[in-house]
Amino acid sequence: MATVNFFTPVTGNSPATWSTGTVTRATTTEITITNGANSANYIGAYQFSPEGYLLGGTINAYEKLVGGALASRVTGTSVSIETVDSLIAAGDVSEIDAYGLAGADTFTGSAGKDFIRGYDGDDRIDGGGGIDTAVYSGNLADYTIMAITDGPTITGYSVHSSANNEGTDILVNVERLRFADATVGIDTSGNGGQAYRLYQAAFDRVPDAPGLGAQINGLDNGMSLLQIAQNFIDSAEFGMRYGAGLSNEAFVTQLYANVLDRAPDAPGLAVQVNALNSGMSRAQLLVNFSESAENQANIIGVIQDGFVFSPVG
Repeated sequence: MATVNFFTPVTGNSPATWSTGTVTRATTTEITITNGANSANYIGAYQFSPEGYLLGGTINAYEKLVGGALASRVTGTSVSIETVDSLIAAGDVSEIDAYGLAGADTFTGSAGKDFIRGYDGDDRIDGGGGIDTAVYSGNLADYTIMAITDGPTITGYSVHSSANNEGTDILVNVERLRFADATVGIDTSGNGGQAYRLYQAAFDRVPDAPGLGAQINGLDNGMSLLQIAQNFIDSAEFGMRYGAGLSNEAFVTQLYANVLDRAPDAPGLAVQVNALNSGMSRAQLLVNFSESAENQANIIGVIQDGFVFSPVG
């Protein structure tokens, strides 16, 4: 059971800038693979022949540095040199992870955007800060995704593999899942959930995967939900659905139909129309309905165990 800590954002458990290198140091306690200013140091107990050939030993821990700064550290692993000697000779730091992280491991992400792969075994992955993605090798159909709840609150997720050795992972502070054939959002209270709910409030429909991906990308990159809402109102689809010159009363009536599935009561209609007449933007009112307790309650049953979208880029 290994413990893995990331100190800078990572892709696939390896510093994004490199995955292979050359062995530059080999002693009885440390083997170092280097690529420019990047290095991976494998700590353990190693045996060498008189001629300097690696004969055996065990890797017990390792760390990776990018530009001389610590990027990640793995402790508590146990990897026989016999199983990875060809990878060490080739300087393949990415593939060594598949052996070093093949058990029931614990991962803690950095403060930034991480892509973390747990490999085999029942892992616990805490994404830390940022918008984080847990990476899996198989197709979505080979996995079961379930929200872990404490009453109405989602506290994490379990991801169970039925087709390979990846086991059942427990995820916290992870917003996205990436499979071989699909990307799934599980940030129901974050950018993904906000974008999904906006489709219901504005268009009264399930979002298409490319469109949802575009809106999530906008939110992920700093756009406000209010800006996204205005884009919806300005869209060709909005005009085709509701026509040009929609009055404030008609606009509010449509939001009631989309979110609450009913016509507005007279007092409620008067309050919302008065807000628009007094200067509230339609985008703000759309956000208010989209993020209302009623819309969240209506949508959570659909998105609680994840929703597919097409990522941008």
